[in-house]
Amino acid sequence: MDYMTKPISRSDLRVIAKAFRARFGCKNKLRFNVINAYERFPSLFPNVVTQIIDDDDDSCMPSNIPSSCTLSSDGTLEIRIRQKVYDGACDGVGGYRAHILHEMCHAILIMMGFSPIMGRAFKNKNSIVHVRDKSASGLV
Repeated sequence: MDYMTKPISRSDLRVIAKAFRARFGCKNKLRFNVINAYERFPSLFPNVVTQIIDDDDDSCMPSNIPSSCTLSSDGTLEIRIRQKVYDGACDGVGGYRAHILHEMCHAILIMMGFSPIMGRAFKNKNSIVHVRDKSASGLV
């Protein structure tokens, strides 16, 4: 699946990253406490719901997907993490920490107005860029 959104500069990404770290009270530039941030996320962003789901539960996402961030019809962002990913991140496994942080970044960017195309791009065809104008994150 391909995702496209409006372009953003490296300097703007650095501003967003700095604001993200500040919002979570992260002063350590080398290590971000992903688990703490994930657990605090809904209290800092009330329109976000986090959920740890059983590894065998494929009712809300296919069993081969480790994590997801979806926008529901009521505007709520739902971040789902598989139990093995959450446990691995708690044990310090970098790849699992990255999965969780990746989904949190999706939520933040969507709240800032960056909307991915939720569809497949077919071979030799161009995707259409869709950007929401709404910015409701309060992050920056």
